[in-house]
Amino acid sequence: MLKLSVIISIAFCLCIIVVIIPLIAYGGHHIPEGSIGVYYVGGKLTDKITQSGYHIEIPFISKHKVIQTTLKTSKIKNVECGTSSGIMLNFNLVEVNTRLKHHLILDLVRNYSDSYLNLWIKQRVHHEMNELCSKKSVDEIFIHEFDKIDNRLKGSMQKTIDKYSPAIQIISVRVSKPSLPKNLLQGYTDIEKQKSYIKLANQKQPLELQKAETEKIRALENANKEFQVRQIEMKSKIEKIKSKREISKLEDQLLYARKKGIADGVSYKKKSEASINSKLLTKQYLKLQVLNSMTQNNRINYGSTVQNVKKIEIERSTRSK
Repeated sequence: MLKLSVIISIAFCLCIIVVIIPLIAYGGHHIPEGSIGVYYVGGKLTDKITQSGYHIEIPFISKHKVIQTTLKTSKIKNVECGTSSGIMLNFNLVEVNTRLKHHLILDLVRNYSDSYLNLWIKQRVHHEMNELCSKKSVDEIFIHEFDKIDNRLKGSMQKTIDKYSPAIQIISVRVSKPSLPKNLLQGYTDIEKQKSYIKLANQKQPLELQKAETEKIRALENANKEFQVRQIEMKSKIEKIKSKREISKLEDQLLYARKKGIADGVSYKKKSEASINSKLLTKQYLKLQVLNSMTQNNRINYGSTVQNVKKIEIERSTRSK
């Protein structure tokens, strides 16, 4: 009995090993970060979804697919399209950045398999570019409206995808410059050179105008400064002349006042003398002056000639009468 139980235990362990090792070896798988796992059983897609990490599936029965949910860039090379004039253009590269909506991924894979990008991105780019180019001329696509192609392609693709496959969200589209036939490329190169010359000339013109305007403003400022300096100098000269006039006027007034003072002094002196003289002309003063005059004019004679002298004076007085 002991041997039988040991044999059974060993057999059980071997069975477990036989089952677990292939299960781990063939059924273990890894889902990377930024992706999810979807599972097929017998070729049928199940509703099972696993997040990033290590998982186990039943070997040879269950099969998983890794679906990236983060931003993914699809590169479509050599996209050809014909313009409205029939000229073929070749876009070397078109890059489309997409992202999936988690809750719609199962429907996306169920309807279009895990190769949905080939149908809704790569093939759709070719179709939409042909539609876009067929309505435009070479000038519009290559020059005038090239900057609008990215947004137009994104808008037209997203409109169709929202209708049939809403799980896909287009984040951005970038279209490279198309390649032209050599004869057209040379013509557009010459046109671009001419445009560059014209643009450069147009850029220089405002600078030259601005420079001329600056020089004009500077000349006006210098003229204004000179005018102000001349005004100041003129005002200074006028002030000097006024000062000289004022000084001359003051000197004249001082001279006039000085002469007037002298004349007033002389007049006052004469008036004072006259006043004094008028006060001196009294009867007593006049008699005194007569006596003084008589004493100054009389002569004193001694001897017998006195009477002769008086006779001569009397005769002179009678003659004079």
